[in-house]
Amino acid sequence: QSCISGKCSIWSLTVNGKRKVTIEVVNRNIVQAKGFANRVTRSDEDFIINKWCSSTGIRYTVRY
Repeated sequence: QSCISGKCSIWSLTVNGKRKVTIEVVNRNIVQAKGFANRVTRSDEDFIINKWCSSTGIRYTVRY
C-alpha cells in the first residue's frame, strides 16, 4: 500500500543476474536494506549501494 500511494519505493540490488539486496526508500532515504532471509548487507553490497546513492542523491545511513 505504501508503494502504491507513493510513500516509499522498493528496489533490488542485482549482481550478475542474482538478487542480492532488497532496498526500501522513503523520502530519498534508505530506511531498510536486507539480503536473503533479512541478513545484514555485506561490505561489497554496501559499496554498490553507496555508489548508487551518491549518483542519485539518496541517503544511506541505515545499517543493521
